[in-house]
Amino acid sequence: MRESEKQYSPQDRQGAENFSRAQAYLSLKGEGLQTRTEHSRSLEDAEKYRALETLKSLGVLIPLSELEIYHGRAAHPGETEAWEVDPAFSNGGNNTGNSNVNKRSTLYTGHREIATDFARARSGRTRDGSISQPEIHRIDTHDLDATVFNHNFDISKLSPQQISEYTQALSKILVSPTEGSPLDFQDRAAWGQLIPHIASLGERRFFSDDDTDRLVTQSGLSTEVVTQLIGAINSRQMAKVNPGYLISRLVNGSEDLSHGYMVLDGERIDMPLNLEYVQKYLHEAHIVGVQQPVYSATLDQDIEIVSFFDLDEVKTSRSKERERERSWTAFGGLAQAMDGLVSPEAQSDSPLMAQLTDTHAKPRDIMQDAQRVPGYEQIFAGSAGVWEGFTLGEHTETVLRNFDETYADRMPVGLLAPMRLAILTHDIGKSETVARLSKLEQSKINTRQAIDFMDKLGVDERHQDVIISMVGLGADLAYLIDVKGEGGKVKQAMFQLAQGTMREFFGREPSRDEMRAFVEMCRTLQRCDGGAYTSMAVTRSRDGNGYYRNAPSFNASFAQPVDAGRRKVGLRKPGQQSAQLSQAPKSMEPVSRIRMQPRGVAAKPPKL
Repeated sequence: MRESEKQYSPQDRQGAENFSRAQAYLSLKGEGLQTRTEHSRSLEDAEKYRALETLKSLGVLIPLSELEIYHGRAAHPGETEAWEVDPAFSNGGNNTGNSNVNKRSTLYTGHREIATDFARARSGRTRDGSISQPEIHRIDTHDLDATVFNHNFDISKLSPQQISEYTQALSKILVSPTEGSPLDFQDRAAWGQLIPHIASLGERRFFSDDDTDRLVTQSGLSTEVVTQLIGAINSRQMAKVNPGYLISRLVNGSEDLSHGYMVLDGERIDMPLNLEYVQKYLHEAHIVGVQQPVYSATLDQDIEIVSFFDLDEVKTSRSKERERERSWTAFGGLAQAMDGLVSPEAQSDSPLMAQLTDTHAKPRDIMQDAQRVPGYEQIFAGSAGVWEGFTLGEHTETVLRNFDETYADRMPVGLLAPMRLAILTHDIGKSETVARLSKLEQSKINTRQAIDFMDKLGVDERHQDVIISMVGLGADLAYLIDVKGEGGKVKQAMFQLAQGTMREFFGREPSRDEMRAFVEMCRTLQRCDGGAYTSMAVTRSRDGNGYYRNAPSFNASFAQPVDAGRRKVGLRKPGQQSAQLSQAPKSMEPVSRIRMQPRGVAAKPPKL
């Protein structure tokens, strides 16, 4: 046992014991219960992971698994729920504007001693006269690849060979400008419009404010749209040479669009930066925080901390294990049983079936293989019957992306294939329905087409019946319950559907957990489908010119997301804020605004 483990609180030790029991359970039950972040890496992203390993070996990134970090807080009397990291958390509620307080949703953590000192300093008598108690929480994540950026990294200490490895690795973890910062629906054609005008400016490493003004005039696009796109391009270029500078801007600014500068050949270039792009780029690279020295006003000393800025990925150790156990309890039996949906023979015979079982398959790749199923290229190219003008394939890929970005990391991998198959078939009769103008027959046509599609894939009737039940009555009842707020008879109908479907599937009376798992799959399908008509959903342009957000038709039913990139779709609960109509980057900060930097954070980019 390591010395640090001897210092664990009783809660920490209980969490470790729970983890050991869970791991033993997992080894008995098989891989189908693991989440995909615990299960494997994407073969398609092998180059990216090699680059991340290089950055770790050079000291740029520090694996979160190698750090023991804690958050210290004051526990107030009367708190009945165990504290968890809120993705909208803002420095323990400290929004005083102090120079050492980050301007975004950020969680400060440190060594156990630092966290303990913080908790003690913040505890004591409260305004209402009660006494708050110090509370310490170990911070963790489900993502085995999670890292934090090392702000003490010094490129000048690298050899020429290492510098070459460093720059090559950085270039492998980038995302495209509109993938990192999608355009609003009404501006979806802007990227294609802007590209020729960007080319007309000639070779540029970075685009200045003057370039941005020139592009606005030439393209006829709005200043806001051009700034968003040019800011994303500049941020992508900056990520190739100095990601630490972008992280400095991120943790010290509240706006998504900001001003930065670069010194090229002795000349300062002022330019827009897009920090929405930075958040998504870091998220895709599994970089969830930054290790940096700061001055603590609370402790009146310089300390080393880790500031987490991707809070949707950050958990306390106890909440991580509770989440894991809840997932296994809720989905365990069904995940193991549905893991047999795709046989090894079907995987080798059908590219699509292989994609369905690939835990990290990309929505675009799943959709491309679905269109190759005999007879379905034209079906997916047909109309989805919505005013936005989506094809059935475009809509289906967007629903797959909603699932991939919101739910796929939180379900056992054994349920990924059935969920993806349900998404592929949930509207598969829609284009024929639209062509025939026969909306009253939509359910019957959809069922017939779904059975035909699954027959061609070699899916057996037992698994087909579950999918048909999900995409038919299951999705309809989930809509009535979750969106319309129906209860009573509708919830009873859902229970009866789950009971009947699971009884047929298992050949016995199902357990309550097995029925709950089916219901949750139906609800997840409905959320991903309805969420495709919100501004959190992102669609890939059919001409290949980038990504854009969808129209906010159903935003009122969904909560405002707080994840990196604001893309997760979750139904709005009572008292929650409805999703804003536009999720596009916020306005630019004034150029003249001066922000104080935490000690040790490099405020200036390198000269090139």
